Amino acid sequence: MSMLMRAPRECASWFWDLDEYAPPGLQSALKAAAHMVTVLRKYDLLEPQNLQWPWFIPGTGGAPAGTRLQLLTPIDDDQVLKRIQEMRPVSFPDAVAGDVLVAGTGIWLDEDGTRRREYRLVELTVSPEPFGLSAEIALHHDIWGPYDFRGNPHPGVQRRNAPR
Repeated sequence: MSMLMRAPRECASWFWDLDEYAPPGLQSALKAAAHMVTVLRKYDLLEPQNLQWPWFIPGTGGAPAGTRLQLLTPIDDDQVLKRIQEMRPVSFPDAVAGDVLVAGTGIWLDEDGTRRREYRLVELTVSPEPFGLSAEIALHHDIWGPYDFRGNPHPGVQRRNAPR
């Protein structure tokens, strides 16, 4: 049985400034996430299950609260935006949602080509910050490289996963 190790920090990431795509804000961030998920889903890399985000108080900093929302509808559904706004901590009525992590499962292929499901195989984060919309995709696993995290070659794993 293959065991997929996860690095504590990302091994690779891609960042996009989306200023020209849409205005900043939570609604734009959710729409951008939905478009990106469409591509990641096509390659079985991310099937969204929940959204996670911290809360910030403008002019003050982070609120001691984070929130997780189970996805029951598409990310860009108006009900998701409404639910996020309704989940604002009551002790912090001015709090705004910070970077939103789209968490879910993805498929990777082991040495034998067996499809294996892994939670947070690919992480997608969108930022609704007022200074500009942005997105990042991050990887914490070794399936796209020629070696595993122990330094052992795994050409079959790389060969099966690299085209995706």
